[in-house]
Amino acid sequence: MSPSWLWSVALLFAAASWGGHAAPTFNVTEAVNFADRTWNCDGNSPPCHRCRTVSSGSTQDPYGCAPYVAHCLAAGGLVKADKCGDEGQYDGVKLGGMEYNLNVVAHQDPNCGQGNLCLLDYLKALGWRRTDVVRAGTVCAVVGEDNGQPVPYGHVVFGVAHDVVNAHNVAEYHRPIGDYTINECIMASA
Repeated sequence: MSPSWLWSVALLFAAASWGGHAAPTFNVTEAVNFADRTWNCDGNSPPCHRCRTVSSGSTQDPYGCAPYVAHCLAAGGLVKADKCGDEGQYDGVKLGGMEYNLNVVAHQDPNCGQGNLCLLDYLKALGWRRTDVVRAGTVCAVVGEDNGQPVPYGHVVFGVAHDVVNAHNVAEYHRPIGDYTINECIMASA
């Protein structure tokens, strides 16, 4: 098979995945601006609406880390949902005949449910790839915690600069990625 044939199949898949349209362009600047404006919303509602701020390190339940990253991705045009919409818009997102819950980190996260697909799975279906370099727009699954026990893929952070991330659920702003134990980082393909 020639490489051009494979490229054609990839383009057809992308078009079919987005209802006959090419996959959207990811506007990293808009996503990062949104991340920086909403990192400290208190968690009682999605960002943009009645955002009461909390201090760094504060809990932000029930609006957690994966919905925060999903809303940042929507602000950058990558998710077909309202960047200010409620979490319900991010559960059951369809792509390429599959359904994804963008409110949960990845299928490795126990909260995703057996056999289900979640946020990182969605990004990989869009063609995002693993990276060892964190920069603006990178999404990293990191070890979270539940009742004092480490949970791989239990937390997700959003890259806002080189080796710098924001995190929701614990109100972290411009933290070094080295503060986290990384499971996997992915970024949009060039």
